[in-house]
Parts: sequence; C-alpha cells; structure tokens
Amino acid sequence: MKTRPHAPAILFAALCAAGFFLRLHSYSANRSLWADEAMLALNITGRTFQGLLGALDFDQAAPVAFLLLEKAVAGLLGGSDYVLRLT
Repeated sequence: MKTRPHAPAILFAALCAAGFFLRLHSYSANRSLWADEAMLALNITGRTFQGLLGALDFDQAAPVAFLLLEKAVAGLLGGSDYVLRLT
C-alpha cells in the first residue's frame, strides 16, 4: 500500500521550489551591487586571504568563513557581479 506525503511536506517542497525560482529570477536580472555589497566586494577582490582575517575597509563586517569562501570562488571564477552573488 502506498502512503501519500503529508500536507506539510508538500507545502515545504512547494515553498522551497518557489524560493529557488524567485532567487534564480533575481540572479538572472543582474542588478547592480548595492553600496554595502560593493564595499564588501572591494574588500574581497582587493585583499589576500590573510588580509580578510583582519578589520575590513569601509566599516564592513562579515563572517570569516563567508569572506574566505567568496574569495576562493572569486579567485576561481573571476570577480564579476554574477560570481560575487553566487555564494
């Protein structure tokens, strides 16, 4: 006998799918970086991995793991707006 998925599981899957497609739509629009995103991008592209461990320029703050991941992805794929929004 087959069991049907419960309504909460279906709702969760639908919300995840909607979120994915909304994020994909936003990503494909390629809007300009906002001021705080641009200042963080300058820190990521203009510093070394070790340089990201200290205080950031432009009064920015972010988790170290995020900064290092962004730096690694930007190093592999380039520093375009698309790449910086990827992670």
